[in-house]
Amino acid sequence: MRLFLIATLLLGWPLAALAGNDVTVDYHSELEPASDILIADAVRTELALARHVPAGHLKVNVENGIVTMTGQSPTLLGKERALQVVKHLRGVRGVVDRISVASSGIPDGHVRTAVEAALAVDPATEPLEIDVTVEEGAVTLTGTVDSQAERAIASAVARSIVGVRAIDNRLDVSIPNRRADSEIEADVTQRLYWDVRIPHQLISVEVDGGVVYLEGAVGSLFERDMAIARAHVAGARVVDADELQIDGAARGLRRISAIVPKDIDIERALLDVFEADPRVAPFDPEVVVEMGQVTLTGTVDNPKARKAAAQAARNTVGVVAVKNLIEVEPRSPLSDADLDRYVSIALDRDVFVTDQPIDVTVDDAVVTLDGTVDTFFERAHAEDVASRMVSVREVINELRVTYPVPLVSYAFFDWDPLLDHYAYDRTLVNRLPDETIRRNILRELYWSPYVDSGEIIVFVKDGVATLRGIVPSSFAVRDAIQSAFAGGAIDVQESLRVEDIATEPVAIAQ
Repeated sequence: MRLFLIATLLLGWPLAALAGNDVTVDYHSELEPASDILIADAVRTELALARHVPAGHLKVNVENGIVTMTGQSPTLLGKERALQVVKHLRGVRGVVDRISVASSGIPDGHVRTAVEAALAVDPATEPLEIDVTVEEGAVTLTGTVDSQAERAIASAVARSIVGVRAIDNRLDVSIPNRRADSEIEADVTQRLYWDVRIPHQLISVEVDGGVVYLEGAVGSLFERDMAIARAHVAGARVVDADELQIDGAARGLRRISAIVPKDIDIERALLDVFEADPRVAPFDPEVVVEMGQVTLTGTVDNPKARKAAAQAARNTVGVVAVKNLIEVEPRSPLSDADLDRYVSIALDRDVFVTDQPIDVTVDDAVVTLDGTVDTFFERAHAEDVASRMVSVREVINELRVTYPVPLVSYAFFDWDPLLDHYAYDRTLVNRLPDETIRRNILRELYWSPYVDSGEIIVFVKDGVATLRGIVPSSFAVRDAIQSAFAGGAIDVQESLRVEDIATEPVAIAQ
């Protein structure tokens, strides 16, 4: 959720206005659907506080929970970030995209060269044979890849380039030898079960002729998108999610203590998760699980793969902590001078940091970023850009932030939109009264589709928030903590109990 605190301090908005004009919200009325007026106000607030989102150029209309967004964005990523922000709000049942992307004036030939170069230096797309054409800023990708995940990463790399107005992804996914429907169904069921972000208990899976049908309910458009992405397993021709509905009350259906998966099952699940992740799969990290605590070892050839492995582990059911001991050893290392030039070019062509004065130095494949950026958002993103370059061993981020409070707490940069929340110095935020912070936190929890604010008790003393109660997943724990910081807490202590519908762990094929 966005920082309502920042709206008050930086935009001069009264906190009461952020919940809507003269509208009183009972933040414990979880069973009542959020009204269109409240949703519209929440959407506008979230957009206004999101970095690189053209909030001032977007009009928002909400009818029966369907959000229609109209206007123009200077960049494709700005448009997609706006859509992504809305998908994480409680009560939003659908999004109608009527946002156009302005022309950058950059010649198509330059855009094509930049996209081809970006695909060539990203470790996940470098091995792929992808043809790029550009017409009036619209990029078309053609060729063949091995999975929907590779297809999605190619789009993500292309849309990060300055001057790209649209992506037409025509990459074909090679279909392996035909798999039985029952095998595909078991694979999809397993993927949904082990992803902590997806309410798998509320989703039924059927497969007919290679077409995967998802039915049931989820709490947000984000969860729906995640379920669809996870259902694209090998052999699946199409994923039909027309009957997978958005239901804000879905959280209330998950209240029974869950069966804790065995360590051996978590290990097997993680190996399957890694195999499905194009950034991690080539390196086969080793996994050891003891009482839900995961230790990762092995070697990868870029820092992004190392981070991706840890994040994938954290998003797996049953994992309570991750110790990442994976080492990075670049293959076919470039000279430091060449790597310096490539990283500098990558930062310059990236939509989010192209105008930031970032200095790059390289010593033995260790990249150091120095200079100043506007927000902690750019600081984290610049590190992400450098970490997904071939031949980089490590990224040392010494960027200083001139604007000491981030305008956004999300970090959706990649095909899997849940990367780590980036850190910022919360001591720089002006302290609010404890009761104001408590109300802000309740507001944040209310708009989160992942927790039930009626199940969480919030105490605040001297700016430190304490959260107690029940949440449906470890992912919801992380979301609740983020909500507390977003509400203005300078620190968070949590005693949240994870409870879920009791379901036996899905069997892992050995």
